[in-house]
Amino acid sequence: MQTFKVANLSPLKAIRKYCLLCMNGSSVEARMCSNKECSLWPLRFGRKVKGVSALKVIRAKCKSCGAGTRADIKNCQISDCPSFNYRFGKNPSRRGISGGISNFRRQNPRLSGQFSAKTGIPEGICQPVSPSFSKTGICPDPEEAVKEKKELLLCR
Repeated sequence: MQTFKVANLSPLKAIRKYCLLCMNGSSVEARMCSNKECSLWPLRFGRKVKGVSALKVIRAKCKSCGAGTRADIKNCQISDCPSFNYRFGKNPSRRGISGGISNFRRQNPRLSGQFSAKTGIPEGICQPVSPSFSKTGICPDPEEAVKEKKELLLCR
């Protein structure tokens, strides 16, 4: 059995490596694969396909490999499988990268709960991009700046 370095594979590269492993390392065999029931089949070339999520496909493959339960996927013993790191349908190297208010609050706990209900802007940390902002750089009323359609910057 062939083993692959799985540390730095993207989900698409992991799928490609898995397909090569399944076909004994032959890219010709992987290209000619006729098992269309395999959840990895559309992505076997390691390229994006419109409407197909690589992580969801890996998750489906991991479910079919075991008994289909979350416990089986969690307790998977095949750590040299190229898709091992993505078996939950998540990309572990993107942990904490997703944007949004919840991530911002997690990274800035001192600001938790201090967001304007009207604008969604953190209160007290925005500053208009204009020469008229105060010397402290803190906007006294962010909602007023939004009404005036001034651009805002978040201070870090």
